[in-house]
Amino acid sequence: MNWLAHVVLSPPDPAFRLGNLLADAVRRPERHPDLPDAFARGVRRHRAIDAFTERHPAVRESRARIVSLRPRYAGIAVDFLYDHLLATSWERRCHTPFDAFCDTFLADARACALPLPDAARGMLDWICATDVLRSYRREEGIAEAMGRFAGRMERRLGVAVPLERALDDLRADRAGFDADFDAFWPELAAHVGEEFRADGA
Repeated sequence: MNWLAHVVLSPPDPAFRLGNLLADAVRRPERHPDLPDAFARGVRRHRAIDAFTERHPAVRESRARIVSLRPRYAGIAVDFLYDHLLATSWERRCHTPFDAFCDTFLADARACALPLPDAARGMLDWICATDVLRSYRREEGIAEAMGRFAGRMERRLGVAVPLERALDDLRADRAGFDADFDAFWPELAAHVGEEFRADGA
């Protein structure tokens, strides 16, 4: 799952939400003793979400639906597509209106006074400046997010991966992806114990 799901699958504690969101930029929170325990618990939640997602059969079905990319990159694409599916089916899954949820998250994130490491602070500042989570509701927004990630992969690994092509697969089999996500999302939410927490914005 990508950033939106990690924020949603958190209690409304801002430190927890930020730990869940920024876990990839703070891999060892115990090395930062000034960060609160809630942040560390958010990092652990992030890892639990990733582990559950990796092995879920519905996610494997979605990966198999990605025919425009090599299988090794299909999982990355599905992470982005699932955030788009979450955003576009929001009213069926979350009590708080989508814009209100994003507004609350942004207000909390912008007020964050946690002593974040530089990489995590830069990531959070960028997320706030671009309001990127809200953009996931639009195909163009998720395409831009995929393009940015693909650009980082190319700079780091020297491999060009056109992740945006996965949107063609989504359009070609939207019913299949929707069915996969409908099977996956409630089980993920129940697994991490946040089935009804999105109304805590």
